Formats: sequence, C-alpha cells, structure tokens
Amino acid sequence: PPAADYNSPTFAASVRPVAPPIDTRFHMIDPQSVPGTTHSITTQEFNKEPECLYRCFRAGPPLVCTILNDILTLGCHCKRSAEIVKFAFQNLASASEKALLKEQFSENVMSQGAVVNFIVWRRSVLLMLFLASLGAFIFCLIGDAWTTIGHMKDMQQFSTWNVSYSEWKR
Repeated sequence: PPAADYNSPTFAASVRPVAPPIDTRFHMIDPQSVPGTTHSITTQEFNKEPECLYRCFRAGPPLVCTILNDILTLGCHCKRSAEIVKFAFQNLASASEKALLKEQFSENVMSQGAVVNFIVWRRSVLLMLFLASLGAFIFCLIGDAWTTIGHMKDMQQFSTWNVSYSEWKR
C-alpha cells in the first residue's frame, strides 16, 4: 500500500471530526411561554409579595433612613441571609429594594427573579459579615486591654523588687 500523505486535503478531510447537526427546534421556544418551566415559576413567584419579614426592608435615599432601618431589622437580615435555597422559588426583595434596583439595572436583569433575589440576599449577608467583623474587632480590643491589665497586675503582684525612693537613697 502507498504511504499516507498527511499533507493532502483528502487525508485532512477524512480525519476531521464531524459534528452532529444542531437541533434548532428547542432554540425557538420562549421559556416564559412554556407553563411548568423553571423560568415561568420564578417569574410568577417573583411578582408576588415577599414574606412578611422581608417587606420591611428599605433601600434608597436618604441613606440615614436606610441605615436606621437596617439596624432595626437586623433579625430580618439574619433570616434572609440564611435563605440561600429560596432564590428560585420565592421573592426575597421588598418593594423599595426592587424600585432601587430598577433604577440601576435593565428590565432584562429585573425580569430574572433569582438574580434580584441574589442581589438582596447578598446585601443581607454583607451586613451580617460587617456586624460580625465589627463585633470581633471590638471584642479583640476589649480582650487585649483586659489581658494587658491582668498581666500588669500579675507582674506587680509577683515582683520581688519593692524599693522605695528613701530605701534606694540609703
């Protein structure tokens, strides 16, 4: 048999992998129009009011009111930060949070309930992380000061060199 010519176009065509034809029937279906799809369930649930605990969140100007509301609703933020599995099944965003996000993002983003839920969930998680970090910093300062004072008292108590100025002068 003749030697194979690896540079010939016929050899290259014979070893080139052939991709199966793409089935385009499913690319023309809009997921929002198909009942029972995940996207339609998410859109339907996202348009409902959130749980009672999540309706109280406030976002937007004035910033002072938002910060005060966040302080008053720390328990609700703590609960929402634990709701990681409910992104696609429930609405986690309050009306004012949705209104603020509509100013920042396009309608394409706002129509995806799981994305909006992730953004507001992330806000609650960041608040909890900030508070945990602040608490750790404060406890560190208090603990260091308390430990230092304790060590100074121990050093003073165990010191054997008690000399007053009058004794030292002699």
